[in-house]
Amino acid sequence: MERVLNDLPEAFVSHTAISHAVSRAVKAGRLRKLASRLYTSNLEDSPEAIVRRNLWGIVAGYFPGAIVADRTAFEAAPAADGTVCLVSARGRRVELPGVVLRPRRGPGPIKSDMPFVGGLHLSSRARAYLENLRPSRARDGRLPRTLRRHELEARLDQLIRTAGEAAVNRLRDDARAIAAELDLEAEAARLDALIGALLGTRGSRLDSPVAIARGRGRPYDPDRMELFHELHRVLRDRPPSVRPAPARSESGRTTQAFFEAYFSNFVEGTEFLVEEAMRIVFEGVIPRHRPADAHDVAGTWRVVSDAREMSRTPRDFEELTGLLRERHRTIMGGRPEVLPGEFKVDENRAGLTVFVAPDLVAGTLEEGFALFRSLESSFERAAYMMFLVNEGAPLRGRQRTNRPRDDERRARRRGGGADRHPDGLWRHLPRGAAGAVANRARGAARQRSRLRAAVDGRGRLELARRGAARAAGLQRVPGFGRGRGDGEEAANAGVTGAGAPAAGVTPRRCRVPTRATIPRAVVSIDSGSFPVQHHATT
Repeated sequence: MERVLNDLPEAFVSHTAISHAVSRAVKAGRLRKLASRLYTSNLEDSPEAIVRRNLWGIVAGYFPGAIVADRTAFEAAPAADGTVCLVSARGRRVELPGVVLRPRRGPGPIKSDMPFVGGLHLSSRARAYLENLRPSRARDGRLPRTLRRHELEARLDQLIRTAGEAAVNRLRDDARAIAAELDLEAEAARLDALIGALLGTRGSRLDSPVAIARGRGRPYDPDRMELFHELHRVLRDRPPSVRPAPARSESGRTTQAFFEAYFSNFVEGTEFLVEEAMRIVFEGVIPRHRPADAHDVAGTWRVVSDAREMSRTPRDFEELTGLLRERHRTIMGGRPEVLPGEFKVDENRAGLTVFVAPDLVAGTLEEGFALFRSLESSFERAAYMMFLVNEGAPLRGRQRTNRPRDDERRARRRGGGADRHPDGLWRHLPRGAAGAVANRARGAARQRSRLRAAVDGRGRLELARRGAARAAGLQRVPGFGRGRGDGEEAANAGVTGAGAPAAGVTPRRCRVPTRATIPRAVVSIDSGSFPVQHHATT
């Protein structure tokens, strides 16, 4: 008998054959009692932890051959209140540490049910939906045995999102096949109407917001909406401080727009030397070996340099999608294969991140935009809109379209001030939001550090020829060089060589440092100015 006790699991249900040996072991301090007929050899861990760890073996000990049913059939785990619902031919409710076993009478296992742990059975998906459509009430402070209607609707919507409409049609057929055997024909008819309403083929009532949206033909991604709500909450709880924004001249605004276009593409992998990008933007020089990349930079420039365009703010969802389509058409015009201006039709991903499914894009953007309208400051709106468009990923091609949306929010800042996020905000953002918003901020900080490293003592940044940059051995600072030559004459003569303006075009001049390499253009950190050549693209 001692050998039998040694072979028992960590927690077990006693029975007549071993009851005397168990009693002696308890008195000897080798076993301890957890509940009626339930014992364990673990004398250290908490009873709740032991029960959870050995749950299904314990259930099989109390209710041999039972069916895991009702709400428990979906998750195969205790509910939030510890409820485990079963169908068994005998037995009453059993209360254990942290768990309550709630058996009921009903039809035994049928062919479609699945074998489970310790001789138990798990209700098939079709049986689970049918039995959860039966009404039940909460008693003694416990959850009802079956899911509420809105919970079933949400599960059906999830099934459609993950497995497609064919999956719910199979579920409907399977439910019809077993309904008579379980005496659940009325529930099968209700399930049929519910699925029809979700697919838009029936007019049945729907309760869940996600199901209502699908029923009207605008389904959305509820997981993304949880992120949007969390980001919205954090932004509202921690409003940014406001600091005065220095007034920029026309050349300063042009500088800002140029580097916004440049770095927006650079971080997406479209890397040009700065002087190359300047020739693309200001002279329309498209490299023969990289025409599509050049059009990306030029298209982004056309959007972010247009003050009137950047001042447009969508008032509703239709205007939002219109802006996204127009700007995508402009930015990605050099890549006809991505269908510029059209929402994506295929699933896309970045590494392990899967973006919103194509059929959920419109609904997700619409639901998310409703939250956007309640944000007050330009920083809050910029951060939220960037995350909304980035997570929604409605358009094919690299995600550049969200950056003009971000800048548009800043361009329409209130009271002439620029918003600054409060200290510690990033710690409170949801995981996805923190990644999208903070990563861009960190990337911009890294780029600023690299730029400052190339600034001389008077605070001016010099742009060198490509050959000079290579000769200087610069790393990760594309197109920037520092030298000790006297470039004043060349600078005073304007931009020369391959970077010269077209005939009849006069570049707007800027202040040039005395010490310079042979610059094609000069950017002043303190004033934000550099030579601007008027071109049709501006």
